[in-house]
Order: sequence, then structure tokens, then C-alpha cells
Amino acid sequence: MKNDQAESLRNKTVDHPAAVQHVHSLPSRTEVHGKKRENERKQKNAKKVKRNTTFLVTRILLAAFILLIGITVTYKLWAKDLYIPVQSEDRKGVEQVEIEE
Repeated sequence: MKNDQAESLRNKTVDHPAAVQHVHSLPSRTEVHGKKRENERKQKNAKKVKRNTTFLVTRILLAAFILLIGITVTYKLWAKDLYIPVQSEDRKGVEQVEIEE
């Protein structure tokens, strides 16, 4: 059972101790994948911040639109209080002037 396909490769690695030292100097899988996960978390947090900012702008625009509709619908109710007529009905102190050509 010793003679399998990988036997020749095992013999080559036994002959080269430098290859074994090179393998030992590499970081473990948990370190490599831990860094990868950490980078993914940072990217997700950046996306969440951007998404929250986008949602904030959307909410502000929606609130402004609803406020505009509310002002338009209720304009006749509160516009009377703001309206100050320019011409008076009684015409006291007003003289009508006719211009001849």
C-alpha cells in the first residue's frame, strides 16, 4: 500500500529540508482566513454606513414630498389668514384717475 501515486512526491520532499522549512514559515489557515473575514467585515460595515446614508436622504426627500402635498391640500384653509388685499372695498381716501391719450 506504500506504492501509491504520491510516493514519489513524498520522497522528493524528504530529500529537500528547505521545502519543509518553507512550509513551516507560512501562516496557518486560521490566520489567513481570519484576515479575509476581517476584511469582509470592514467592507460590510462600509456598505452599511453608505446604505444608512442613502436611506437617510430617501427619508428626508419622502418627508419633504409629503409635507409639500399636505401644504397644497390644506392651502385653502390657512391661506385666508395670510392674504392681505391690496385694494380696499370702501375706497376711502382713494381717487380714481383717468389718463387721456
